[in-house]
Amino acid sequence: DGAGGGEKKSHKGGIPELRTRREWGSAYKEAFGSEPEFTNYTAHFKGCLDFIFFSNLEVVAALEMPREDLLRESTALPSSCFPSDHLPLMASFALNPPTTRSNEKKAE
Repeated sequence: DGAGGGEKKSHKGGIPELRTRREWGSAYKEAFGSEPEFTNYTAHFKGCLDFIFFSNLEVVAALEMPREDLLRESTALPSSCFPSDHLPLMASFALNPPTTRSNEKKAE
């Protein structure tokens, strides 16, 4: 039994998929319509390895990712402009009040 009472199912590459009863969103998908193309960039690999997941919040803003041509200048991360092997992710959120049946009835 997985976290939150969810069940594990096989996912691509044999990695188990974790399911929970809570609905999670991705800050970058919400802010920009898709995940970043890459958060890790090397001579032999570029891909998105990092995410910001949230629940019961509203995404207000997210840090834009650098253009690929800026990363290509140094071949790979880390570089003189980006001192980590992963690009930074940052998002701002607004709190949403919890939804309950009594709140829904008051709104009607």
